[in-house]
Amino acid sequence: MSERQVRVYPRFERFWHWTQVVLIVTLSVTGFSVNGVFALIPFKAAVMVHIIAALLLLALWIFATFWLFTTGTWR
Repeated sequence: MSERQVRVYPRFERFWHWTQVVLIVTLSVTGFSVNGVFALIPFKAAVMVHIIAALLLLALWIFATFWLFTTGTWR
């Protein structure tokens, strides 16, 4: 008997969610470093990484909105 692999979520949704997880965790860690809660990353590097992660997250949201409306998967 052969097993058939069933994917519950499409590839785009998995990419979108896991990318958000990575970016939000990055924003949290760098935000705590910038705030001074802990000094895991030097201040200047934390600010730069924080800004880049925020811009990437915004770009991901814009791309996801575009993708959902153009493919019709928002319904």
